[in-house]
Amino acid sequence: MIGSPGVTIPPIRNAVEQARKNEQKGYDSMWWPDHLMGWIPDSIWTTDLFPLSAMMPSPHLFLEPTSTIAAVADSTHRLTLGIAVMDTIRRHPAIIAQTALTLDHITEGRFILGVGAGEGENLIPYGASFDRPADRVEEAVKVIRLLWECRGKSVSFDGKYWKLNRATFYLPPYGKSPPPIWIAGQAPKMLGVTGRMADGWLPTILSLEEYRKRWSIVEKASLTSGRDPQKITRGMWTWLITDADKAECEKLLDSAFARSIALIAPSEIYEEDGYEHPLGRGFYGLRDYIPNRLSRDEALAALRKVPREVCEKTVMFGSPDQIVKKLEAYEEAGLQHVVLWNATFFCDINKLSSSFHCMDEILKHFKSKEQQPTTISKADASSSAGRQQA
Repeated sequence: MIGSPGVTIPPIRNAVEQARKNEQKGYDSMWWPDHLMGWIPDSIWTTDLFPLSAMMPSPHLFLEPTSTIAAVADSTHRLTLGIAVMDTIRRHPAIIAQTALTLDHITEGRFILGVGAGEGENLIPYGASFDRPADRVEEAVKVIRLLWECRGKSVSFDGKYWKLNRATFYLPPYGKSPPPIWIAGQAPKMLGVTGRMADGWLPTILSLEEYRKRWSIVEKASLTSGRDPQKITRGMWTWLITDADKAECEKLLDSAFARSIALIAPSEIYEEDGYEHPLGRGFYGLRDYIPNRLSRDEALAALRKVPREVCEKTVMFGSPDQIVKKLEAYEEAGLQHVVLWNATFFCDINKLSSSFHCMDEILKHFKSKEQQPTTISKADASSSAGRQQA
């Protein structure tokens, strides 16, 4: 299955219209990030580095995702609509449980609840604690499932982060089962939580070798807890740089935007190639990265230190034919649902139209193979709107 992100900036009618068009084109899903802040410092959001800034006043402009999905749902009928992903720190699990089931009804069973550990820029500046995020995710999912299953009976829960004292919850799912919960995570602890508790796995782009390696951790945790790992949908979220001319894609990897994406990668990605992270040894990527703490000089100095090898690891890039071959290799490694975020026009605004045309070519290739059960676009067609049972 192939998905794409939804529009995250006003006016809301643009989000609705894009979703309608994507459904007509044949996309299987659309996803919205749950962000208050983006990844690019205000200090460098200027037209010399990011021409898109002439049209978009801030890199931190995000519509609230659950409201946006509710607005989009009425104008679509087939698309699976998901959040990629909601942290379990800013919202109480009971509120997440209620919101998810409400969207389950609004979308008539087409909603996926994506959850994750969160990112520093959405938590720390707003006074939220970011300690032991994997434990918080696991406990929150336990509470959510407990409330979904109680059907009006009083339940209690004595957790480290969340407590219920004879709480009740009666809102039923739209269909026979509640929405699937997909977990985003790549560190061993989060992979274990995914295997024990999730219906889907949605990491950001990993190398083929790492994708296989980290899935094996999910699989082992699933088997150890008595679950069937084949019931966990294997996904991946990736930035995409694409152009008909593969040389142009190589050129775009040197853009400020591509380097900014590489900057949020953890130190280990740099160390694999013998480099130190531009923001310091031991930098832990999204957990530590607060973009607006960087002055313009600091941000520019960091971007200059980003090696090309890391840019190549943190986005998927190439002509449509090259992207198809890369996705087919991931498919052979078990990938079932990929979310492609078009980053091309962030690198060069002049490629806005052409890059989406390239994406359409990639989509058409996989849709033409729909009758073959091993293609990405058909991989989990046996489930209803992406639902998987834990």
